Amino acid sequence: MGSHIPSIEQEVPHKQPRQTMPVNFFGPSVYSKFYKALICAVVLAGPMLASAQQTSINNTACVQNYNAATDSNTDYFPNKVDADDATYFKISYHNNYKLLVNSYTNETFALYQCGTPIPTGLANGTKVFPVPVSNVAVMETIVVPYLEMLGVANSVTAVGSDALISSSCFQKFVQSDNIPTLSDTNSTASNLTLTKVDVEFGAYMADPTNNKSVSVSSSQDPGTLNRAEWLEFFAAFYNKEQLANTLTAQINDNYNRLKQAASGYNPKPLVAWTVYTAPSSYNNNTASWLISNATYKVQFAQDAGGSAMTSGTGGTATMSGTSYSNVSDFLSAINNVDVLIDETFVGDDFNSFLQNYNISAADQNNYKFIKNKAVYREDGVSTTAGGQDWLEAAIPMADAVLEDVINAINPSAPVSNYTRRWLRNIALNETIKYSTADNCTSNENDARADVAVNFTSTAKFSQPSYSSSSSSSTSSSTSQAVSFTAVSSTLLVTVLATFFAFLQ
Repeated sequence: MGSHIPSIEQEVPHKQPRQTMPVNFFGPSVYSKFYKALICAVVLAGPMLASAQQTSINNTACVQNYNAATDSNTDYFPNKVDADDATYFKISYHNNYKLLVNSYTNETFALYQCGTPIPTGLANGTKVFPVPVSNVAVMETIVVPYLEMLGVANSVTAVGSDALISSSCFQKFVQSDNIPTLSDTNSTASNLTLTKVDVEFGAYMADPTNNKSVSVSSSQDPGTLNRAEWLEFFAAFYNKEQLANTLTAQINDNYNRLKQAASGYNPKPLVAWTVYTAPSSYNNNTASWLISNATYKVQFAQDAGGSAMTSGTGGTATMSGTSYSNVSDFLSAINNVDVLIDETFVGDDFNSFLQNYNISAADQNNYKFIKNKAVYREDGVSTTAGGQDWLEAAIPMADAVLEDVINAINPSAPVSNYTRRWLRNIALNETIKYSTADNCTSNENDARADVAVNFTSTAKFSQPSYSSSSSSSTSSSTSQAVSFTAVSSTLLVTVLATFFAFLQ
């Protein structure tokens, strides 16, 4: 956004003077006024510019020499987040503290600027933390990519378990910095380690007995962009709201451009997310098959240009989707699926898939997803211990996941020679990429970049070579934007107004 600069009406003599320097053109008195005005404008603008710069970023250190008489009305968090996509967390700001609520676990956290008074009058059960935090424990792997993207992974001083962490650079960080891993067998040592941390990130449920425990529900938040916005949840503990706003805006914008490019398929390929559960003591030794209806999976399929299969005939409707105990009914329901994403925990190759789904060699041509060679798993990046990056970085990097799903539906998109990160085509015998510390090529002190391709084209993708007659609707998402143009324009207008006032 530009600003309008007023013009100066000048009276020009009939006979122009030979000199062209401003002092002679305007005359000595105006020349003097010009420099006086300029000096005043700079003096007035200096504090305003400094103030604007200071208020654009929240404090990254503790307040020194707090004075209640002069500082009680100071807004210590001028840069704020809104949590307008996420369903399961909300945040509100007060002068020296923020109230962060995880509505999924019904936990509330009061985050007050360190060096200022601890807030009073809080509801019972509210957990109180001074921010920014500097020593944290990661109790679940899902926390790691959020901290990495915010550039604060180096604040981790303890981990619950490092075997399943898929981030190669975090693996290297844990090894090289000798970050202690909490022991399942030595509770005394684990408790001693945890006394040294400010906060324990990652509990799936609220723990009212532990004032350091912070429950995290990003994987339960139903939508694709909902999960990405939990960057703002973690940012609140580090006063990193400005960075979180930038990251979520970039993810949202890229996601929506990709979604728009994939919106023109007609007909739309049919996509199913399915899982096989083997007989065990937990299910009365009865095998079952499920067509998932999880919101984020449906959104990914639809936003990638497909039609999401969320139910099927002959099964039993459950909260998770349609369940089958009869494999024939299940196979009959999915035989016209164009693209199938198998989420079965055990069985990582195509032969195992065929066995789990009871599909014989003679019957393979009955299923479109096999004829299309479009059978995927989510374990494209894993650890040797079985940790999957799908359960880590794929959660905040929604635009990158959408690119994977787009490519699974249409191998020519989103760009030529695109390489999927998480979705692995087992029908084409694609192999797992194992993540180790040796794979790390960056520094854990630096912010981790979103792996998504920055998609800038406005053209729609070409129709995939296989498709069904199904149609689907797409959902919209809100893009956030961080702009300082308005502030800059206001300052410029103020400076110019001061300048021209002195010329009157």
